[in-house]
Amino acid sequence: MLVTRAPLKMLPYSIHEIYEILTAGKRADIKESYHYFREMYSNYPVVENNRIACAITEDRNAGFQFFAHVLKDSKLISAGGNGNVLSCLEQTDSADTLAIVDGAAFGAMIESCLEYIKVQTNRRIALWMPESFEYLILKSGVISSRELEDILASPWNYVEARESESWERFFTQLLISLAKDTPFQYSKQTLNPSYLQDRTVRKIVDGFPAAIKNRLFDFQA
Repeated sequence: MLVTRAPLKMLPYSIHEIYEILTAGKRADIKESYHYFREMYSNYPVVENNRIACAITEDRNAGFQFFAHVLKDSKLISAGGNGNVLSCLEQTDSADTLAIVDGAAFGAMIESCLEYIKVQTNRRIALWMPESFEYLILKSGVISSRELEDILASPWNYVEARESESWERFFTQLLISLAKDTPFQYSKQTLNPSYLQDRTVRKIVDGFPAAIKNRLFDFQA
């Protein structure tokens, strides 16, 4: 556990592992005090009234290729890495925007992005932060595995820090391993066309938040 107010940009940590420490009791400073942790960034995405004319992804790899396939009329931009998402938001025009980032490794950037979003008056910007694109595939049921449900329910019991420096890396390696020698063999660099088949696309998109799905994607439940 690290206690600090500053983002730790040298570490790829999840947005869901950032907490604020709350103190119970009005006079906690005088006698006994009780502290508890509350997750700070658990209520996203907020997409109310966002027309989403523009969408931003972190890179041009498999996730970008998938979103390029399923986006409706929105302009899609690659930020070229999660550290460039904020500058990409600043450089885009005044159109309503959705930024899709890997929440499993976006912890160091989320505060600065939210601060920028809060001061925007001429457009609406929403952040959607699934753990990773690979996590969305694993959750969709496209890949079958006896252990997968348990792993996704409690990944902290399976992640080995010496092998995966972030949960994003863990989910990527897990998907590559489970999909090996199947029609859904996975490469992060180039998306297997099997993932772009209508039935598969529907399974993956079905796991998206309704607010995102209804505004962005050609999807029928």
